[in-house]
Amino acid sequence: KIQDFGCGIKPDNLEKIFTPFYSSRPSGCGLGLPLAGKIINMHSGRVMVESELGKGTIFCIILPCNKAFPYSDSKKMSQVAPIS
Repeated sequence: KIQDFGCGIKPDNLEKIFTPFYSSRPSGCGLGLPLAGKIINMHSGRVMVESELGKGTIFCIILPCNKAFPYSDSKKMSQVAPIS
């Protein structure tokens, strides 16, 4: 869970924040949230957003917890190094 107490996101902008190149700020390039969302989706996760104007925004990231190693292809296994 990531929370800020900033200005919040307008309701009509909430459905656009994961669209590539969309930004409500002139200095933004609109790639941060779409890229984060794509990476989370690639890991079978999801992102939920709650925002209230003048009060802030909460992003909740949910990722599955799998004890099984995700790679079953032995060719791919040789390319993966364990993190220790």
